[in-house]
Amino acid sequence: MDIGNKIKELRTMRKMSQKQLSELSGVSEGAIRKYEAGTRNPKQSQLKLLANAMGMDEFIFFDIVVDTPARIMSLLYLLDDYLDFDFDGEKDDDGCIIPQSICTKTENSQVNERLAKWSIMKSAIRNTKREMYSSEEEYEFALSTLKKECEDVKLRLADSNMVITVEKKL
Repeated sequence: MDIGNKIKELRTMRKMSQKQLSELSGVSEGAIRKYEAGTRNPKQSQLKLLANAMGMDEFIFFDIVVDTPARIMSLLYLLDDYLDFDFDGEKDDDGCIIPQSICTKTENSQVNERLAKWSIMKSAIRNTKREMYSSEEEYEFALSTLKKECEDVKLRLADSNMVITVEKKL
């Protein structure tokens, strides 16, 4: 999803008009219209103003490509620097974690609570099977509804109104 669509989605999720967002952010209503239409891209400083007005972090607007194990590990290392990730899972006879059973948590209870809520939504999607419905249309409707709800939950969980305090380890 492009930045303009993300701005619109977040704004509508917050039940804000373009005018209200403009008033709260200090970004002109015309500029917001152009961003949402995709005819203009906001600068980093404008994204920060828009995100702050909606109670979000501007990081929400960016797509991070984590398409290789090396990139995923780099991201996990960065998160570990701030959140002290703990990895665990079922152990084999030698006491080594079985890769397919790995799970993670942080020392930050607020992050763990948000991860748990997101996990519930992901499980609901994963556990929705075609045989649970009398028709393909019912199944597709249920699945698309769950996926939309999951996206809404993700946006709510990214809400910065609940500030998560982290201290970078030295």
